[in-house]
Amino acid sequence: MLMRERAARRTAVALSLVVCACTAGRIGCKVYDPALLADGAIDAGPSIDSGPCDPNHPAGRPEPSTEGPDIGEIFFALRAINIHQPGDEWKRVGYDLDNLCTQPPDYVSQCEPPRAGATTEIDGLNGTDNSVGHNLIPLLLVADSELELDADRNQTQGTGTPLIRILHWNGQAQDPQVEVVFAQAVFGATALEDGGQPDAEIPRDGGLTYGDGGNAPQPSWNGSDWWWARDDSFFDGDPARPRIHDDRAYVVDHTLVFSIPDREDIVFAGESRGLAVRLTDAVITGRISNDKSRLDDVTVAGRWAINDILSTAENAGICRGSGSYELLEGLLMGMADVVSNPTAGGPGAVCDAISVGVGFTGYEAHFAAVHFSFGFPNACERMRMDGGLDGGVVDTD
Repeated sequence: MLMRERAARRTAVALSLVVCACTAGRIGCKVYDPALLADGAIDAGPSIDSGPCDPNHPAGRPEPSTEGPDIGEIFFALRAINIHQPGDEWKRVGYDLDNLCTQPPDYVSQCEPPRAGATTEIDGLNGTDNSVGHNLIPLLLVADSELELDADRNQTQGTGTPLIRILHWNGQAQDPQVEVVFAQAVFGATALEDGGQPDAEIPRDGGLTYGDGGNAPQPSWNGSDWWWARDDSFFDGDPARPRIHDDRAYVVDHTLVFSIPDREDIVFAGESRGLAVRLTDAVITGRISNDKSRLDDVTVAGRWAINDILSTAENAGICRGSGSYELLEGLLMGMADVVSNPTAGGPGAVCDAISVGVGFTGYEAHFAAVHFSFGFPNACERMRMDGGLDGGVVDTD
């Protein structure tokens, strides 16, 4: 429980930007610095030529003639999230969401920033939309320099790990229709010596254990681990009724392509703090290795509405009415570059979402079962019930 709680605390620190919310090139930091609200995009390094406007989209669905017999289920656990996207790397992470290449001198965009004076966000290579990687992540890493290391450590131990099940795949480079289930893990554990499923659980009082009471080792990430999914990733905790599910996914040139239902919660939570990511127009892709042991170059792209980010702020410990909440809201208004509804936009439209591009690497694994997930906490509500808040931000020491 300690590591899960520490990771959730770091999420709260990073999201609120209250440890040291300053951008590159500025001197000095404050918990609440009004100067941060005066500028638009964050300087994340020198600009490069983004090339011709050949929209960066996932490859299309292969022909029905490429269908073939199923090989059975394969399963991946994702780790090695690329939080840090330095220099120009952010320009290559994600996809073109708005079918526009927003570049100088015209800066053609589907909407205008909601904050007066904010600059229009430029696109990455071939129209790639990734304001999170360009603007938000640099601030998070300044706020907490150990964020990426802590996120990787947390995933290494199996807490909140994204899980992908692929069903009805023909095992070939092309398959016009497969089924994908996406969930989050409560924990993972090393397989038994014979590769079988261990009898492991997290009792409600904490601590990953085997059925005989001994401590269960953390995942080995060698393709043999077993994973238990959060019960709230499924309706009524029923593994046959996943909340994030695409039965019209496909494989093209060994790359899996699937979509996520709009605004379905992707939950990362500890005992007292958490974060719910709700995306619209979201797609996930990943290249299946020839031996089916890895899912490489996993890309998650989508639109994250400002209202949805702010609605989960209290879960992470950034409380309404505080200077930190106001700072977060102002920064998001300057980073917004897309509309949350992909069918909206146009002259006079106001951006209400930020574009997301992040990456992972997937490792072969096994699905064990659904496990209770300790609910979804609201840190601010808990602190109010306990007698108050310190400056509107939950203590993260």
